[in-house]
Amino acid sequence: MLLCGWKHRKFEFGSVWKIDDRDVTIPQVDKLGKRKEHEERWVVVISNNRENYHQLCPIVTVAPLSHRTDLKKPFDLGLHPKNEMWPSLVYYS
Repeated sequence: MLLCGWKHRKFEFGSVWKIDDRDVTIPQVDKLGKRKEHEERWVVVISNNRENYHQLCPIVTVAPLSHRTDLKKPFDLGLHPKNEMWPSLVYYS
């Protein structure tokens, strides 16, 4: 997934961004054809290197967030807020 066009970019490892949902692929849901696309999707930066800050490097690796905890795979991470009301997933698959 790409985050590009940022002139003064600073994509810190673990930082959270909101991007256009059309740029996101979630294989577990997309395969079923049951994914509801939104205008935006929250993602977490998972690449941890100097290119995250280099404006000529067009790629920053991110993992999309989703409320669909029923699709959790072995390498996906659950996110649990303190109130435990709205669990989410980080898709690494």
